[in-house]
Amino acid sequence: MKSFSVMKNSVGTNVQDTSSPFNTIIGTWVNNRYRDIIHSYDWEQLYHSQSFATSAATSAYALDENTDRVIFIKDRTNESYLEVITEQDFLTNYYDDLDTTGTPEVCYLKSEPVASQPGSAEAIIVKSSSSSDTTPTIFVRGITSTGGEVYESLTLNGTTAVTASNSYTNILSVSKSAATVGKITMYDNDGTSIVAELSPETLVSRYKILNIHPTPTAGATMELRTKRRVTPLSQDYDYPIIEDVEDIIELGAQADAWKYKRQFAKATALETQYQIAKSDRIFHEVQQPNIIHQFQPQSLNRDEGIL
Repeated sequence: MKSFSVMKNSVGTNVQDTSSPFNTIIGTWVNNRYRDIIHSYDWEQLYHSQSFATSAATSAYALDENTDRVIFIKDRTNESYLEVITEQDFLTNYYDDLDTTGTPEVCYLKSEPVASQPGSAEAIIVKSSSSSDTTPTIFVRGITSTGGEVYESLTLNGTTAVTASNSYTNILSVSKSAATVGKITMYDNDGTSIVAELSPETLVSRYKILNIHPTPTAGATMELRTKRRVTPLSQDYDYPIIEDVEDIIELGAQADAWKYKRQFAKATALETQYQIAKSDRIFHEVQQPNIIHQFQPQSLNRDEGIL
């Protein structure tokens, strides 16, 4: 396998430009091709399992930051599957019993900038797990207790807590000015309840909140199969999550590099090689033995004029 730095250096060598500024540009092309490959097929490596425990009277649960969407969810305690629906379907079909409690039957995902919103107007606190983080800035935008939208910048002070100037009732966005050495944790004003966490390479706080209905009357163990959200390669030692795509990524990045150099014939030839290599890799993934591809047909209503 080839790391991010190895791929960038290889592309630079092949196009005969190993300068540092060009190496940075190559990094953008590498990530563009990496993203294209990820979106070209439903890769097995993008799926993973996780579990969590529900609590009585709690209906919303923040999933880990790598979660993009839920494929299925099983209630291990009650041995039943929850139906995954959209928020719109939930509000449409359950608008008259939103406060119902019992054994969960349906669920939906909602994107939020934080794992949990402040319970009241609170001046949030941020700090790093590393004493080296004294330069990066945390940007916070939210609604204050007076009802106005404001934003502010908080310069990290290592492991020492930094308190926001404003008291927020709703946080709209949280981001970092640069990658950090340690994990950044945001607390409410009591310094114990975690509002959000940003790993060192994460620049924007995004959470998938799983909402289940009815609200549980007792705790249960939920097992999920989820599709992960893939972050761009950024560190020299980063590797693609998809196996055996490094050479393909290099071909695409080389095509971009030659186009940048206005060597269009070379760029076209490498673009063709990239597309063929990507198709071959997808074919290899599809043709794995002992895999059965299934789908569930859905009937349509003639009376609605669909057919």
